[in-house]
Amino acid sequence: MSVRAAFLIYHNPEVFKIISNAVDWVAPVQGPTPVYGSTAPLENIWARLAQAEKPTAFIPGAVGFSFHNAI
Repeated sequence: MSVRAAFLIYHNPEVFKIISNAVDWVAPVQGPTPVYGSTAPLENIWARLAQAEKPTAFIPGAVGFSFHNAI
């Protein structure tokens, strides 16, 4: 028995359209051209880090600490 005879559902026009759309959707497309090498930064992250609030030390058992907050 051939595959075509065994799977008659593939002859249904609606099923064929769904499969055709799926194949078109996963097909590779021409995306943006990759840029190689060194590029200018989008923002000055070092200035933002210098202005950021410094983190506090992790002290298990300290007041206000719970493992639920740590997750």
